[in-house]
Amino acid sequence: MFARDKHCRYDITRNVETFRSLLDEHPRARLGNIPARIRMIILYNFSSETGKLVIGTGSRSDMLTGYFTQYGDGGCVLVPLGELYKTEVWALVRELWVLEAALVRPPTAELWEDQTDEGDIGILYKILGEFLSSSIESNHSPAEIVSYGYGPDTV
Repeated sequence: MFARDKHCRYDITRNVETFRSLLDEHPRARLGNIPARIRMIILYNFSSETGKLVIGTGSRSDMLTGYFTQYGDGGCVLVPLGELYKTEVWALVRELWVLEAALVRPPTAELWEDQTDEGDIGILYKILGEFLSSSIESNHSPAEIVSYGYGPDTV
């Protein structure tokens, strides 16, 4: 039974450890998807109980790079920020005066200790947003983006 408190917290450690014990020979990234999927199970159970929708927090940067867990954070009903690059989401947060702590802390799905989204992707969201915007919105080729001063390996 779910409490009606909007600030509920659930300890999923035992659930995660059970699944990981069955799959312990797999790469860390695959094991890291387990908590995201367990969280989604809990959210959909709560959704079913309350008749509310599961809303996602993914950005356009995440969607275009495929940086989400299928049936985890990517398994939501609506993604209201899905058309905004991560840098635009941060600008919106600043505009709305949401807690500054949300902007200072590196984005993480907390899949394992010290995990960060930018570390997994291998590029800062600021640079990723510039690349995606240049290539998608302005239709620039990788060679053109390199000519703007970015290294070819980064592009």
